Amino acid sequence: GTVERLAVRRVFLALRNDGDRHQFDVRADFPAAVCVGCRFSADFTGQPFVDRDWSGTIRVQARELVLQALPRALRTLLPAGVDGRVRLDLISDWRRGRPVVVEGRLGAQGLSLPLTDSPRVVTLQRFDTDIDWRGSAEAGRLELDNLSLGLTREPWRAGRLQLAYGRERFSAAVERIDVADLAAFAATLEHDNAVMRWVRAAQPLGTIEDAAVEFDGPVRTPRDYRIEAQLRSVGFTAVDRIPGLSALSGRLRVTPAGGEFALASGAGRIDLPRVFEEALEVDRMAGRIRWRRADGDWLVQADDIVLTNDDGRAEGELELRLPADPTLSPVIRVQATVRDGDAAHTGRYVPRILPPALRAYLGDAIVAGRVSEASVLLQGALRNFPFRDGNGRFEVHAHVEDGVFRYLPGWAALESIDADLRFTGTDMLITGRSGRIGALRVGRTTVAIADFKAPDGPMVQVASRMTGPLADSLKVLADSKSPAFSPWLVPGLAASGDGVLALAIDLPLRTLKPAIDGHYRL
Repeated sequence: GTVERLAVRRVFLALRNDGDRHQFDVRADFPAAVCVGCRFSADFTGQPFVDRDWSGTIRVQARELVLQALPRALRTLLPAGVDGRVRLDLISDWRRGRPVVVEGRLGAQGLSLPLTDSPRVVTLQRFDTDIDWRGSAEAGRLELDNLSLGLTREPWRAGRLQLAYGRERFSAAVERIDVADLAAFAATLEHDNAVMRWVRAAQPLGTIEDAAVEFDGPVRTPRDYRIEAQLRSVGFTAVDRIPGLSALSGRLRVTPAGGEFALASGAGRIDLPRVFEEALEVDRMAGRIRWRRADGDWLVQADDIVLTNDDGRAEGELELRLPADPTLSPVIRVQATVRDGDAAHTGRYVPRILPPALRAYLGDAIVAGRVSEASVLLQGALRNFPFRDGNGRFEVHAHVEDGVFRYLPGWAALESIDADLRFTGTDMLITGRSGRIGALRVGRTTVAIADFKAPDGPMVQVASRMTGPLADSLKVLADSKSPAFSPWLVPGLAASGDGVLALAIDLPLRTLKPAIDGHYRL
């Protein structure tokens, strides 16, 4: 084979033997492409090249060691695929030919390591740490202090990482994890399962602090385990049925029996693209979310949930049962209240399950108002939503004060309305007790949709009575542009006096061509 040549200069070698004790120190100037500042020293008792019954101390130093530039004889001692630039100053204690302590400083750049279950290698961009390991291959503990780590990008401060392992127990704790870097690193692995597909698509980010895991039994099949962590501003994009979140913060605890998440987040957003057209901005999220096994199913409970934003304050609770049998539907119960809501943004909260024309109508029709109080109830098997057969309940009740409602496009809006709103999964009823249109006083007004999914599309039915000046009533009729009134409302027509105008309007949302029936009494 080819003979490798390595030019070495200024070799220093010190050797001392005293019976079974041997001491030596070697250093030299190697080519900079191989090693800078390399030094090897040892102090041991016994014959390491003859048997394993030897003990002592070994120190290895290198300001920069290029692994793939090592001579072939040394590279063969490394696992296949190992590469990178290493910095180290390590002292190890050996007993009976085995290491029992390794401590010092270790760093690397572009370090490639082989995977145990794949021919591929993974590459760590950079790390630097103080290291303290004590134990054996069967049991021991490892502490990495002042750890700086960059898996796929510039290094970030991980702080202290602690590992303890044994035949039947494993534990780990770390001060800080950069979620985006960890997720990007995991995405480079070959594993293809539901979790990894979600990680690649959702692109998580944020920080995990004070994370700790404990396993009793083998790590792959533990008898028991515990996971705890503090999430700081964690976020991810919506993927399929999993919503997107940003700025998620709180304390997480997980065991085989269940878990708990104490939610305490500041400003962020909730993205439910299957439910709402837009992501919902929030100023604060708080509450307690728990999950546990119950008769073989998973039961999720959320208590004391609080969401606040510029549109109001919502409080509520949730219970969701996820059956073990995949042929059965999840069953949900949600109760929530809303206070100090801004009706101008009602369109943001209209669910996508409603027909697009209806969502557009509600978004345009409800112009302004204060929601003094509202309640939401959702209860039943989710596959039966919107519960047209009565096998569940979905109800929204709200009271609006000082509202502005544009019940027909192009018409003057109904203002200063005091109204009650009721929505179910199939119909809607808005009942106004008072309001005005210009100088007209508006009495009881109803706006109803009997069936959101009627065969011919939703039909908005408006019934209202108005009292006041005749001139203002004529203007309302003129705005209708209805052929029933247009022949009588000639240009220049003037009128005086007061009267009562009663209107009944049917507006099909599919065509937006209203049918209007009006009566006027002086």
